[in-house]
Amino acid sequence: MKKAIIISLSFAAAFFPSCSPALKVTSDYDRTADFGKYKTYALAPESQNLPVNELNKRRLLGEIETQMAAKCFTKAEAGDIWVDVRVSAQERKEATAYTSGNGYGMYGGYRYGGGFQTTSVNVQTYVDGTLIISFIDAAKKELVWQGTGVRTLDQDATSEQREKNISDAVKGIMAKYPPVMKKK
Repeated sequence: MKKAIIISLSFAAAFFPSCSPALKVTSDYDRTADFGKYKTYALAPESQNLPVNELNKRRLLGEIETQMAAKCFTKAEAGDIWVDVRVSAQERKEATAYTSGNGYGMYGGYRYGGGFQTTSVNVQTYVDGTLIISFIDAAKKELVWQGTGVRTLDQDATSEQREKNISDAVKGIMAKYPPVMKKK
């Protein structure tokens, strides 16, 4: 239950902040798939049960529909591919230690051991959000393409920032589709 709460709160805050490190996007695909044959799509039923609030679910699925249309796909009751969407969040802690002082005492211009040093530890907690968009060949029921985006979530994002951040994340991932087939 704790993980679901973290996912819901974190993703609800905003998927990707503009001031954090860049969105890390990766993708993978089935080298035997004929991506030219896919013209229609349907959202996988599981995509309707995302562990995010209703506003962010509408933003996310709406942006996926926009990007699919930009890739010349038509939404259909039973598409050539199913688009499956998953989100997750993981709380991370980063500790940094700082040492001050010289470690040596002084007496009459001579150094000796036993000086003063202090070490301070700063622990920062943040949440990494992951968005996974998968294309599943509906006829074969096989995964043919998957794009993943990871970035630190912004807990204090405004409504406008949330919309922009989710849009940027989906666009960044979808930019990897269709895959560039390398010639052998």
